[in-house]
Amino acid sequence: MANGALRAALMVLTAASTSYAAGLTILPSLANSNGNNGSFLLTVNPSTLTILQGAWAPSTVTVFSLNGFTGKIALSATSTDGVVGLSFQNNTLSLTAGGTARTILTVTVPGDATLGSRDVIVTGTGIGHKRTFSSSTLLSVNVVSPATFGIHADPSSITSMAGSTGTVSIILTSLNGFTGNVTLTATVPFGFIAVMGGQNPVLLTANGTATTTLQVTTTAATQSGTYTITVTGTSGLKYYSETITVTVTASVVEGLSLTGHSLASATNLTLYLQNTGDAPVTLQAYAIRDSLGNAWTLRSWTGPTIQVNSVSSANILISLDCFECTYTGIFGLFSQYVAGRTYTVTLTTSTNTEFTFTITL
Repeated sequence: MANGALRAALMVLTAASTSYAAGLTILPSLANSNGNNGSFLLTVNPSTLTILQGAWAPSTVTVFSLNGFTGKIALSATSTDGVVGLSFQNNTLSLTAGGTARTILTVTVPGDATLGSRDVIVTGTGIGHKRTFSSSTLLSVNVVSPATFGIHADPSSITSMAGSTGTVSIILTSLNGFTGNVTLTATVPFGFIAVMGGQNPVLLTANGTATTTLQVTTTAATQSGTYTITVTGTSGLKYYSETITVTVTASVVEGLSLTGHSLASATNLTLYLQNTGDAPVTLQAYAIRDSLGNAWTLRSWTGPTIQVNSVSSANILISLDCFECTYTGIFGLFSQYVAGRTYTVTLTTSTNTEFTFTITL
């Protein structure tokens, strides 16, 4: 062999060995070789492939003649999981002394292949000078899911009185680098339920999230029961659905009547209230005004809960007896209750229903 060709082969071998030290999984299997008969070295590039389920990718197989080896190389490849498909562009290569030969190995991944890494053993076998030579290397194949998106409803179930509106957030998530518009549709059961959406379609960027809001509205005619709404996100041929459970309860009629009142002190008016509705009533705020419009308001009130047909007392405090109250009007004109004067009191329930009574002391 000419010195130049020998140096070239050694440089190739040195480069391959250096790559192996840096992370390539070349198997040092120069079987039955000696300095006189020669041998060969097999490599793959790239040595690691990341392939989507249902897709394929190529790797270049190269064999190098060492020490003047000449002959034909038969190629074979085996996957450790036996699932991925393997095919060579040419499965037989011819080597000349000091030369190289290349072909393409195509790795095909089924759509239902298990995610994760597996190894492919690529082997070249040749005969030279009445001896059998072989060289092998590892090709790592990492199977990942194709770019897609996920859809999630938060909350996935709501309880709503007939004639009211509930809000649900629809959260879309990019998976494996998905980018594109997702169009949302809702399938609503018969039963006087309406769904109105926010932004649609929704643009997703790679590995990002986006949120839109759905308003689920029932009417007074919606019957009590449990309903299912299906929200579907579509982008091209990809579509995914999420279900929202809506439990509709009968509308509640709240009723209060004033059965009496008394003054516990100049700043404490006691009201006697009867629940005339069909559900318990919890009082959470009050405002009381005199005839000139001066008012005391308590917005965060831990008022009584009055059961159906029951009578409970409620204390309407003002002035120094109510540090959390807010006063509006002319300072000092309404600092205590005065006998013979008329006052208007507004009570607010936990469902934001207001009841107003006029009282003359």
